[in-house]
Amino acid sequence: MTDTGTIKVLLMDDDEIVRETSSLMLEHLGHKVTTAQEGKEAILLYLKAKDECNPYDLVMIDIMISGGMGGIETIKTIHSQAPDANFIIASGYTDNISISDLKKYGVNGFLRKPYTIPDLNKIISEAIKSKPGYVSTNN
Repeated sequence: MTDTGTIKVLLMDDDEIVRETSSLMLEHLGHKVTTAQEGKEAILLYLKAKDECNPYDLVMIDIMISGGMGGIETIKTIHSQAPDANFIIASGYTDNISISDLKKYGVNGFLRKPYTIPDLNKIISEAIKSKPGYVSTNN
């Protein structure tokens, strides 16, 4: 389990094997996971959870999506309706990605694929702790 306690994660990736594997890794770390295949689905899931007062603590998102809305557009759309959204980009694609340019949209980390459970744990902890108003649930 991460030192942030259990969090609610929305995971978006178009590759089914990556979605399943990443979901299992997140669950192994003690997190609750919902998955989406592409941007429009992720946006609907995020906004529904927000409307139900049960928002996601973190959105882990791939940049390159085939057959649907990609990661950058999804991040910007969610951020426009939920400025406090917290994102990690998880991608094998790194060309022309500037995390510093995306920080204004709530991007608080980049995880290069393939990644390990310790890598995932570290980036989640950093992203959660960087969110304004973070209070540790561990004593």
